[in-house]
Amino acid sequence: RPEEDPGPAFHDASRRWLVGIALAATSCVSVLLLPTSSTASAVVYLSSALIALAVFLAAVVRMPPGVRGIWWCLWGFFALSALSATSTSLLSDREVGTPSSDPGPSDLLHVVSYLLAITAVVMLVRRLHPERDREVWIDSAILTFAAASIVGTFVIAPMSTASNETGLTLGLTVAYPLLDLVILSVLVWLLVGSERVNPSLALLTGSFVVYVAGVLVHDYRLSYDLGPLPFASFEALFLTTLVLMTAAVT
Repeated sequence: RPEEDPGPAFHDASRRWLVGIALAATSCVSVLLLPTSSTASAVVYLSSALIALAVFLAAVVRMPPGVRGIWWCLWGFFALSALSATSTSLLSDREVGTPSSDPGPSDLLHVVSYLLAITAVVMLVRRLHPERDREVWIDSAILTFAAASIVGTFVIAPMSTASNETGLTLGLTVAYPLLDLVILSVLVWLLVGSERVNPSLALLTGSFVVYVAGVLVHDYRLSYDLGPLPFASFEALFLTTLVLMTAAVT
C-alpha cells in the first residue's frame, strides 16, 4: 500500500538505479564529445552499449512470464538494431546511412528488428487494453496518418526523389520511417490513454521518441544533400535510446 514503507531493499535498489542512470548519461555525453576516430570514443560506446544490453537481458530473465515476451522482443529489437548499425558503419567507413544500391545484411537485420518491435507493441496493447484493442489501433492509425503526412512531405518525398536507390532498397528506405511512426503512435496513445502515468511506459515511449527523432533527422539530412548524420551523433542517440529502454525494463 502507498502509505507503507517499501523497506531498505527497495531504497537500495532505487539508489543503484539512479547511479546507473547517471553513469549511462555520462557515457552518452562522452560519446558525443570525444573525437569520433579516437579509441576512447569506441571503447566508451561499445562498453556502455554492451553493459546496457546485458543489464536489459538480466532484467528480462527475471520478469514475470506474463510480460517477459514483450521485453524479449524489445531486447531483440535493440540487439539487432545495434548489429545493423555496426555492419552499416563498417561498410561505410564510420558514416551512418551511406546509400547502397542493393539491400545488404544490415537491411535484413533491420527488417527483423522491426518485426520484433511491432510484435512487442501488439502484445503490449493486448496486455494493457485487451477490451479496447480496436480503439487503440484506430486512434493510432489516425495519429500515424497525420504524422506521416508531415514526414512524407519534408522527408520521404525529397529522399525518394534524390535517392539513387530503386526497387526493394527504395521501398525499405521509405518503409523504415513509416514503421517508426506506427510504433511511436501506439506508444503515445498508450501513455496518454492511461489513467495514471506508468514510469516504465513513459521511459519506453521516450526511448522511441529519441530513436525516431534520430532516424528522421538523419533522413532529412540525406534528403537535402546535407550528408549523413555524423557517427558520433548517431552513437550518442542510439546509446541514449538503449539507456532509456534499459531504465524502463529495470
